Amino acid sequence: MPAAYGIYTVAIAYISAVAVSLLAYGAADHRRQSDSLIGILQVGAGLIVGLYLLLFQFEGVTDSLVRGLTHGPVTARSYLLLAMVAGVVTMDYLLRRLIPTVDAGVRRLMTRDEPIGTGESRIEKPRRSVLGVSLGIATAGFTGGFTLLDGVLQSRNGGANGISEFRQRATFEAPYFPAALDFSEQGYGYVASLEEGIFRFEQPSSDQESLNFTKVASDIQYPQGVEVSGDTLYTVDNGSAASGKYDAENGYNVLQESNGKVLAFDIESDGSLRNRRTILSNLPVVNSDHALHQIETGPDGRLHLSIGHLGGQKYPEMFDGKNYEPSDADHPNHEYLGAVISFDPDGSNVEIVATGLRNVYDLTFDQDGNLFGANNDGMSVRSKVWESLLHITEGADFGYPEYGTFGSSPSDEDVTDPLWILDGVQSTGVETMDKLGAEDGIVVALANKIAFVPIGRGEDGVYVPKFLRPEPSIIEPDGIPIVVEAGPDGLLWVGSIGQDDTFTLYEPAS
Repeated sequence: MPAAYGIYTVAIAYISAVAVSLLAYGAADHRRQSDSLIGILQVGAGLIVGLYLLLFQFEGVTDSLVRGLTHGPVTARSYLLLAMVAGVVTMDYLLRRLIPTVDAGVRRLMTRDEPIGTGESRIEKPRRSVLGVSLGIATAGFTGGFTLLDGVLQSRNGGANGISEFRQRATFEAPYFPAALDFSEQGYGYVASLEEGIFRFEQPSSDQESLNFTKVASDIQYPQGVEVSGDTLYTVDNGSAASGKYDAENGYNVLQESNGKVLAFDIESDGSLRNRRTILSNLPVVNSDHALHQIETGPDGRLHLSIGHLGGQKYPEMFDGKNYEPSDADHPNHEYLGAVISFDPDGSNVEIVATGLRNVYDLTFDQDGNLFGANNDGMSVRSKVWESLLHITEGADFGYPEYGTFGSSPSDEDVTDPLWILDGVQSTGVETMDKLGAEDGIVVALANKIAFVPIGRGEDGVYVPKFLRPEPSIIEPDGIPIVVEAGPDGLLWVGSIGQDDTFTLYEPAS
């Protein structure tokens, strides 16, 4: 259980419950017992433990524990509440056995003529109300109470209707597995199809029933990103390594032999592509899931690329030791694993923007130049990485593969916290709503929904201003959503895979 969340945060939850139970039992015994010494002893012990938490573990309580209980998924909160219940149960057991003995010893020292048995006979066993309430809350939570509470909290914050709402405009068939989408200034759309290359289409009219796709680039292996910048289109070629095996025996061999590339094309006036060229090569590719993903142009004109890291479930030897140190034996450019890199449009001057990412599938800039992405969940060396929305800043380190999402890093490590913990799995596409004139926020494609997270802006940067549990689902598409992209027509394009691969267009309702 602790390994599934982070031993540090679980320990803080346990100790916090010990402090609270000591104070609660002490207050009850002080009121109920004819002699208040037992209550005073318990309250004193609770104050000592609480003081320790405030003085030496304040960040752990206010950040790790509070954020885990309020922002974490239901499973994460379940682990933490279970640890807190364990703390209450432990104290209940000890107080019914240890405190009477200590109390009798103290009385004997104070009176010196009163037998221990007399002191014990006057001590009433602490009532079990605190324990009963704790177990009742835990039982109610594990049988659906967490979800019910989430619904109440969400409805009090307005739910999806009070935050952002979209109306479906049209649905079109899409090329096989639409992995990425972008639009040119000439009005053409370009789709990266996972196994077929790059397709072009013209933006549809309001009464159009289908899109006409033309293949404009082929012989590209597993392209998972496409970016149009001026008269140039960029995409990625993940090479044969993307189809490599996931097992531990062959995993590193695939990584060593990988040669991911960034390709560039000139866009002609008719939307066709020419002058194919490789501007960056020899990039590490783990497999088709943790590969070279989306390319995004920053406000400085540099290109930004997300590269996936090794996944612990598929490469368990990562966790044989206490830490994981990639080296040239893994790949010549091993430092790009789990990173966002940036480079000039010709592929030169490569720099690492942020590290410690498990797997960020998509990137997006807002109109203020803030970069966002959603990180996939999975085990790290010491804890779990939760599905999360990230504000990716220069020099940020999100902790993977050493540490989890938050609260599990040592105090001397500067690990960047996520912006928001997502209530879902398999995050892919992300997009900012300022491009559509809707309420300021970010939409994230998850396994079965498009979720909305509001964004606030202040002197210290962006933040999530509203408490939402879970973040509202604003769109429930057919199939699994992969692409969310703001189109030049003011519509949100959602590309989904499933029985049919489709593009569905949505417009903000307000």
